[in-house]
Amino acid sequence: TDSASTHRCYLRYHTPRTSPLFASIESSTSPRYLATMNSSPDLGIGLPTPTPTDTFDLGNKLTQRLQDHIADRARTQHRIDLATTQLQNLFKSAPKRPRDSKIALREKVRKLERDRTSRSLPLSQEKALIRQIDGVQKQIRMHDDVERHQELIRRKKAEIESVKD
Repeated sequence: TDSASTHRCYLRYHTPRTSPLFASIESSTSPRYLATMNSSPDLGIGLPTPTPTDTFDLGNKLTQRLQDHIADRARTQHRIDLATTQLQNLFKSAPKRPRDSKIALREKVRKLERDRTSRSLPLSQEKALIRQIDGVQKQIRMHDDVERHQELIRRKKAEIESVKD
């Protein structure tokens, strides 16, 4: 057996990999083959009898891998579809952005407050100024809401991109 092993090693390293002989040499020198050589009866042609644990159905394995891959792709596509629907709902429910900038609105509040506190006004005019101030502050809050909403949209887009990768 020592000379046969030496001969197999010589053939393994000196046979072109494209040769059909190489495939038979590779399989005949694998540890699994050698283990079955010692434990299995010989059929008289030099090949061991395969035992039930030695059989491996490549077709079943490949079919299982394909089904796993298809299921994984379906789960990923479902997540993308769900996130895309949520993104579309975010676009539909976007709050309206006020015409003036946040800085201009803050300046307007400051001027109205100064007018209210620096001048003596009748009660009805002072109430009107307070309502104006509240309206402008509401517009400032609307700016904040729009910014938060835009951040949600950016995050949802990033989530969709990460799922696609």
